[in-house]
Amino acid sequence: IYLHAAFDSDELPGGLVPEEVVAPILRRAHQRDMRVVGWYAPRFLDPEADLDRLIAIATGDWGGERFDGVAVDIVDRSLVDIQLRNERVIQLSERLDERLGDRATIGAVVLPTVLLERVNTRFWPDFPWAEIAPHYDVWMPMTYWTDRLESSGYRDPARYVGESVARMRTLTGLPDAPVHPIGGIGDQLDESEVEVYVDALDEVDAIGASIYDYRTMPGGAWGPLRRAAPPAE
Repeated sequence: IYLHAAFDSDELPGGLVPEEVVAPILRRAHQRDMRVVGWYAPRFLDPEADLDRLIAIATGDWGGERFDGVAVDIVDRSLVDIQLRNERVIQLSERLDERLGDRATIGAVVLPTVLLERVNTRFWPDFPWAEIAPHYDVWMPMTYWTDRLESSGYRDPARYVGESVARMRTLTGLPDAPVHPIGGIGDQLDESEVEVYVDALDEVDAIGASIYDYRTMPGGAWGPLRRAAPPAE
């Protein structure tokens, strides 16, 4: 399960989702032998606050429960200065890795390379792939093929996932980077697309799969998606 555990919001103490909301979810998931990753999308406007929220997710005690990993959703472009934004992406990645060390699994939720290099090169120029590569344990490209037009050729889950993952591995210099490509938007896809997506996961040797999000995904898609789930240990 991937839980949005923090927000850049003054309405939440420290920007964290309240313990009384998070703890029962963690408890019920762990009782079912499910792991839970807490994620947060830093805005890079207040680097210290961003780091504090990620550290709190990864190391905090949530009513006697702990998250099993933390993911950094690197998507926010509120900081208009691209060079400064990239510098802060690198700094946040370095500092988070330094603070957590081996105490937590750290995931990078990243934009798909097809979007950045082929669809819209102005979306996030010069993304610092190589610089952040040493600081993440798993890569989760947002391969939302549902956002692409049929005319682009990238409405095809296999092509979008395959090209995005291959290019990302090249840019990071990690040919065997563990990947969990996130699939399309739940209410904009059908079961047949999920079948293609699951086959694409095999092609890139993915370690996991998910659709954003489970509440809006058509019920029939659960069948093929379960094929992508690794066997329970």
